[in-house]
Amino acid sequence: MKLNIRLFSIGNGSCFLGCLLLSVIATPLYGAEKLAPWELYPKGLTFDVKRNGDRVGRHTLAFKKIGKTKFQVNSMMTVSVTLLSIPVYRYRYISETAWQDGQMIRLMAEQDDDGDVSRVRAVRQGQTWTITGPKARVQSQKPLYPTDHWHFGVIKQTEVLDTLTGKITDVTITPGEVERIRAQGRSVNATPYRYTGDINTTVWYDHAGRWVKMAFEAGEGSDMEYYCIECGLAAND
Repeated sequence: MKLNIRLFSIGNGSCFLGCLLLSVIATPLYGAEKLAPWELYPKGLTFDVKRNGDRVGRHTLAFKKIGKTKFQVNSMMTVSVTLLSIPVYRYRYISETAWQDGQMIRLMAEQDDDGDVSRVRAVRQGQTWTITGPKARVQSQKPLYPTDHWHFGVIKQTEVLDTLTGKITDVTITPGEVERIRAQGRSVNATPYRYTGDINTTVWYDHAGRWVKMAFEAGEGSDMEYYCIECGLAAND
């Protein structure tokens, strides 16, 4: 059984994982409220991954501050689909990104798509990115955002780095109307941003720029949704 994880990019660079702002005081600041990522998400991010309403996996992100302007993001996603309690599909994704002065400078990602293992590596030297994926090696001099979704700054981009394929993909990201969603066990206001183009998914952010939900189609009649278990919401949010 295949869910076509590659349509879910983690980030989704395609979109079964699976697709973020930049100002400086003491450290680069992120999100609509200008918080560093470890302040925006003090306990990291944890999402339940659901397929057609049933929980099939979990996606987590952790942030590690390294210096005043440098930090690391570790992401992991696992999915297991069963039929009559027998596993018929497994997926595992891990990635590590390094950021400095508000920009990503390195990415390493690996996915195991039901036994099919592939890796992506991206390194920036000076202003030049060298990106090696399963089927190609490319270079770019553009600032790049990965398809990790935690970074609200991605909403202004027209290209993103697909962390599953290593390709630089074209996207249009369009905001919708603010709506009520469930996140961290309660109802909150969030704005949906719809990706179209090489990636088709919808990602929700709250008023502070926190990633709080995601939804997309993964093929074979699979409607995938990320439900926030922990996404940095405070008691008064």
